[in-house]
Amino acid sequence: MDTTIDHIEKGSSLGRDAWLRLKKNKLAMVSLVVFIFIALLCFIGPFFGVQDPTTTHLDAKSQPPNKDFLLGSEHLGRDILSRILYGGQVSLIVGFIATFVSLVIGVSYGAIAGYVGGKVDAVMMRIVDVLYALPFMLIVIILTALFSDSLADVEILQSLKEKSKVFEPDLLLLFFAIGFVEWLTMARIVRSQIITLKKQEFVEAAVSLGLSHPRIIFRHLIPNTLGSIIVYTTLTVPAVMRLEAVLSFLGLGVKPPNSSWGSLIKEGADRMYSDPWLLVFPALFFSVTIFSLNFLGDGLRDALDPKTSKD
Repeated sequence: MDTTIDHIEKGSSLGRDAWLRLKKNKLAMVSLVVFIFIALLCFIGPFFGVQDPTTTHLDAKSQPPNKDFLLGSEHLGRDILSRILYGGQVSLIVGFIATFVSLVIGVSYGAIAGYVGGKVDAVMMRIVDVLYALPFMLIVIILTALFSDSLADVEILQSLKEKSKVFEPDLLLLFFAIGFVEWLTMARIVRSQIITLKKQEFVEAAVSLGLSHPRIIFRHLIPNTLGSIIVYTTLTVPAVMRLEAVLSFLGLGVKPPNSSWGSLIKEGADRMYSDPWLLVFPALFFSVTIFSLNFLGDGLRDALDPKTSKD
């Protein structure tokens, strides 16, 4: 008996299913569009006639928003819009690179601890507990004191500084200091996922085939934790940006005449009564970016949640 197949339902990947669920989340999609717009504005905007953020205009000090200074000028006559855009580059670069550092360290550390287990796992996680107890600010101050002068003498870093308005050797300290703290939670999340996954049949099959332990960890186990990693990464970026803002607010971040959103907020807070626009506009950019990333992270968490895969 002949059988005619009129319709064959096409398969769908997990990534495509997650994207379709994410598209249904209007708040997450709006947040994604807003974040992309702000990022493009910060990195592409300076190429379209924005003033140099370090140029002072002695005849235009503390000007409110006008046709020459769209967001006003500060007490030295520097354009606020250009300082916000270049400061946004610093904040976003620190946020993403420090998050990448924490991602590499945390995923590797947590995966090894969860896979090996036993006493090795216990020792590795006690190290994490000890690092959790260390005061973050003290770590940053010590790193700044020990390595800031050494980094300033590195020829390669000096050449990068001359070619870029946002690069400072001290930013490397922020990358590693913030990454040194933020990887701890990532390690715990990945470890818990690996402990569950290593009991699955596909791991037993990989072991029976004689695959090496590093290959099992990095080729089979870690890819199966990408959902949790992606979600936590999107939530780590705004957390890192907040830490950078706090450090810059305290004077431990970007050094003048360069700026970040945190340092601009600090300058605005010092003059909020006489020049309120100095605080309002940097705080607005910073707040909108942080909210966008948080809402996007929540949307990704819902989209990648295995419990919703049957919906």
